[in-house]
Amino acid sequence: MKTTLIILMLVHGTIHLFGYSKVLIVLSHRAFQSNLHRLGWLLSCLLFLASAILLYIHQSSWQILCFIAMFTSQLLIISAWKEAKYGTIGNLLLFLMILLLNRLV
Repeated sequence: MKTTLIILMLVHGTIHLFGYSKVLIVLSHRAFQSNLHRLGWLLSCLLFLASAILLYIHQSSWQILCFIAMFTSQLLIISAWKEAKYGTIGNLLLFLMILLLNRLV
């Protein structure tokens, strides 16, 4: 279960890199908004990756970081709903797996 959760966090975080690169192309004519979105997608990616690493090395703070990553991710998904709405499924899966993991421990 823990390994599956780590893999899901890594995959979901990596997908946020696509959002990061897509914003570079789509919003390049609106520099300020583009930079905010780029930073958001990159931040979310890094938070998911850091959460996975912290879970792997058994640090208890991984959950807080993952919840921040999911919140950031969901805000970005809402801002790009037409293209990113299916990311909500990934966030929900992560949330449910965290709840299950806490129940099993």
